[in-house]
Amino acid sequence: MLGDSFYDMVNMGNSRRVEILQERGVVYDGDDKDMLKSFKKVAAVANVLEVAGCMNFKGSDIAELLIILKQVRGAHAKTHGIGVSDVDRIDIHDDLHNYTDLKRANEIDEQGG
Repeated sequence: MLGDSFYDMVNMGNSRRVEILQERGVVYDGDDKDMLKSFKKVAAVANVLEVAGCMNFKGSDIAELLIILKQVRGAHAKTHGIGVSDVDRIDIHDDLHNYTDLKRANEIDEQGG
């Protein structure tokens, strides 16, 4: 892939991921200004349930779990020869990027930033 095509692909992906974050943010967090609210809620539930004997879950831990789940989904399909459509591949790719960004945002928030 040539440079211009590569950068066009990256720019299209970034634009698409911002749209996804904006659309899903309303679904998960309502009109709340805290984009990380749903991660904090899931962490609170996980802590109550003491999932897998783990200690103090934070929003960044939940984002990391979602990253792992997306990776497992893609690997499972590949390993078991399950056809994954281009739409699903793009979805997995976009979610991995967004969860990575959200993990970092949670880390900054958890450090008081």
